[in-house]
Amino acid sequence: CVYCISEIDALATRCNRCSGYLPPAEGTDFKQHWTLLFCCVAIFVACIWLPIEGRRNDLYASQSIAGGFLTIFAGYGIFASWVNLFHRKMIVWPALFMAFDGLFVSIRRLYQLYENVAAMPDPQKEDWVRIAGPGLWVILFCSFLVFWTFMKGAAAGAKKDKERKE
Repeated sequence: CVYCISEIDALATRCNRCSGYLPPAEGTDFKQHWTLLFCCVAIFVACIWLPIEGRRNDLYASQSIAGGFLTIFAGYGIFASWVNLFHRKMIVWPALFMAFDGLFVSIRRLYQLYENVAAMPDPQKEDWVRIAGPGLWVILFCSFLVFWTFMKGAAAGAKKDKERKE
């Protein structure tokens, strides 16, 4: 085991003694947890302090039911990412739930804002440019980054696992 130096089976993915997960992708596992922690913190901050509507700066993601769940998942994702980094655990479901909810919140809100601007009698260029606030773009970008990181880690882990079995 890379954590407690005990002897384990060559095909094991988890140590029997310390219950630490063996890194499936040597060198990338640690970076992925830092990326998940960054995304969880960024989405938590975006839900609370950054407006999601560009034309009115008084609407925040945490003020809706889906945004409230997004804030809770991001907060729990921060805790889970911290545990992953410093206690050798592998808790990724809060970050995945946060990413799914982040995509739902941001895409739904973009569609609603698009409908509002399209319904205007004569929408100006500023209305289209400022349709969404910075919070919405942070939530959307970080949600995609969580999925990209998760898929990249799964592909690297499958490749390393295949090499280890051979």
